Order: sequence, then C-alpha cells, then structure tokens
Amino acid sequence: MRRKEFLITTVKLQNKILQDCHYGTLAMISEGMTPYQVPLNYAYFEGKIYFHSALVGKKIKSLEINPNVHFNIVEPLSLIPSFFTDPTKSCNATQFFLSLSMGGVVKFVGEPELKIKVLDSMMRHLQPEGNFPEITEKQVKAMTLFELDPREITGKFKAGQNLTPEVFQGLVASLEARGTELDLKTCFWMKELYPDA
Repeated sequence: MRRKEFLITTVKLQNKILQDCHYGTLAMISEGMTPYQVPLNYAYFEGKIYFHSALVGKKIKSLEINPNVHFNIVEPLSLIPSFFTDPTKSCNATQFFLSLSMGGVVKFVGEPELKIKVLDSMMRHLQPEGNFPEITEKQVKAMTLFELDPREITGKFKAGQNLTPEVFQGLVASLEARGTELDLKTCFWMKELYPDA
C-alpha cells in the first residue's frame, strides 16, 4: 500500500474487524475466465473464513474450476461532509472506514461435524440474541461449506489520520455534536487509533 499511514498492522484490529463485520465480497474467476464477485455472509472460526452456499450454482462452479479467491470486508464509519474539515473545499467530502482484503485458496469442507460448528458460529454472529434451533446433520447435507485460510491479509483504514491535530479535534467535535450511533462509533475509532491527536 502506497500510503503507509492508512495501513492496519495489528492482528488485534484485524480480528476485531473480522468479528464485527457481517458480510464481505468474494472475488473469483468464472467459468469463462472473467472476473466474478458476490457479496455474502461469512463465519470467522478458528482463524479461518467460511462461506456457505447451495449445492450448485455459478459460485460453486467457479470455485471448482479455480479455487484461488480474494475476499474483502469493509466496516463503514461516518460520512464526513466537506464543511466538517474545510468549508472552502468541496473535495474533502468522504467516508471513513475499516477494511480487510485477503487472498487464498478455497477448500470445500465435507465433515458434517465441522459444518455444524461453523454454521452454529455463523448463527451466533448474525443472531447474537440466540433463540435459533440446533443445526442438524440433515441440514448441513443440503448445503455446501467452503473454507478460506488466508495467505495474506492487508488492512486499510481511513479515520482522519492524515489530518492536522487541530482539524482532527474539530472533526471529532463535529461528529460528537451530530451524534448518530455511527458518528459515536467513528469517534471511538478515531480516539482509539490516535489517542495523542
């Protein structure tokens, strides 16, 4: 990455993004050797990424032909209007975010026990309040599960790190004054990542 100040370098933050986000975009090469990508939910389980799917379809066919993939996750933060940082410039409007990009080779999972554990993990991720029936071996036979063990993970975030301390503090104050739930979350990350700003 050219701009090193935007790079996520800690495994702790990478893991938090993986645990907090709920979907990403899986990029593959389709049967006709053309790029193909699809948004989907995932489970982050024991250091690996898992996706579930129907037994047939374009995604399955593509992965059978070429199991090399790339997966992107983005956690959106606040929209930043230009007047929050410089009322004389319109090009300052942006959105802050945390993101991960990872590549690797997909492996199809056949073991029913692992399928059940992974899908239970995904349900707890998507439905933290619980209250869902136990996943059965019969259910997992009717779906495909594939695993991505990332070879590489690159993280990028945009949270005001390229701003001067004065503009940074003014932006935090503006976000806190606007006060949406996402604004307060953005302020948390800005302060967490730049406690001395």
